Amino acid sequence: QSYIWSANKGVVQSNSLNTAIVLWTDTGAAWVKVVTSNACGTATSEQNIQVAPTVGLNDVNVLSNLTLYPNPTFGEVFIEGNATQQQVQLEVFNGTLQLVHTQTIQTEQGKIKVSFNTENLSNGLYFVKIGNGNKYGVYKLVVMR
Repeated sequence: QSYIWSANKGVVQSNSLNTAIVLWTDTGAAWVKVVTSNACGTATSEQNIQVAPTVGLNDVNVLSNLTLYPNPTFGEVFIEGNATQQQVQLEVFNGTLQLVHTQTIQTEQGKIKVSFNTENLSNGLYFVKIGNGNKYGVYKLVVMR
């Protein structure tokens, strides 16, 4: 059995039998396609998605010197840095931008120091959003087992 992956607004960086990692090069409406072949024939599946801007800081004054480690991670992830807000929201999204984890973080004297466990997350690329309202940073996180 073989799988051939493609994406119209991205580059397939690696693929295994039934999973692909795509580096998106543009935002907006996009598709990802897989062609599967075996002794019984060939089948094509295409999924339409919305690619949102995912990496960057919306307001550098809210968060600074933020570190997310280890990355890639095999279990617990630590986040440390500075924040101008007394409380920030941590949200983790999977590769299809589904919310998979959320927690509220209380800062102490402008410092963020928190951890969360990824044992319930599948292998893959995740996006960690930290901030408050429309002032936030989004960081890539790779989970590996």
